[in-house]
Amino acid sequence: MELGYFKGNINNVGDDLNYFLWTRLLGDKLTPNQDSVFIGIGSVLDGRFDKYAKKVVFGTGARGAHLLPTIDTSWNIRFVRGPLTCEALAAKGQVSKYITDPAILAAKYFKQVDKPQKLGLIPYFRTDHGHWQNVADALGAELISPTLSVEAFTEKLAQCKLVLTEAMHGAIIADSMRIPWIPYSSFTLAHEQSTHVFKWTDWCRSMELEFVDTKLPILWPNNKFPLLSGLARIAKQKYIVHTLKKLVDQGKTYLSKDSVFTNKLAEVEKELDMIE
Repeated sequence: MELGYFKGNINNVGDDLNYFLWTRLLGDKLTPNQDSVFIGIGSVLDGRFDKYAKKVVFGTGARGAHLLPTIDTSWNIRFVRGPLTCEALAAKGQVSKYITDPAILAAKYFKQVDKPQKLGLIPYFRTDHGHWQNVADALGAELISPTLSVEAFTEKLAQCKLVLTEAMHGAIIADSMRIPWIPYSSFTLAHEQSTHVFKWTDWCRSMELEFVDTKLPILWPNNKFPLLSGLARIAKQKYIVHTLKKLVDQGKTYLSKDSVFTNKLAEVEKELDMIE
């Protein structure tokens, strides 16, 4: 099988984890093959892999019910990411099961250090990290960019006792390393719209968590959001710092229960053992 996942023009640890994990866990089962594809981590359950005669889905999630591909006998859906993806498939008459995001397998390779001291801040990979570096500095936090390599990202994450994250796979990898996390949204909610809530809720419910994020304003310019004046940007930055500090001080963090995590990891590993 070939390895199928999203490859953009910017590195993203959630996507790059595919190569890191599957080349280690599947080994010589992954070979150049124009007929078969293995689809694991990511919200890529759509039509991008239609050209393959055989498609193996191993924990992939949908971006929304309206973006699902036509499922026929060429699709071998072992499991999907969460209940929302399951429900979307069921509405099209497709029977499937969910376990969780297979990025949970990061637990096999990465652990939190003893007595971690740092607060981490993980922005969305497409955002201007310069602005978020200012926020991190004001919080006394370490900015952990999802554009880092898997090894560099997890090395920084392992030093943290808590992370604030806009990146969903920042939360998933933290959870797999048993590091508490707090979700927030800024650019992602405006950029992805309904997809943002769909994919986060899909994964959180798979781990028996209820997704409620803190919505923050956007700081940086792009083609959709105009450049803020200096004073407006500083005011918003101060508001963001104040809000995130309040979240940390309140102590309401997310982390799946140990029993849920252990069971989900065992289920994914069982499915992995059955891959031919």
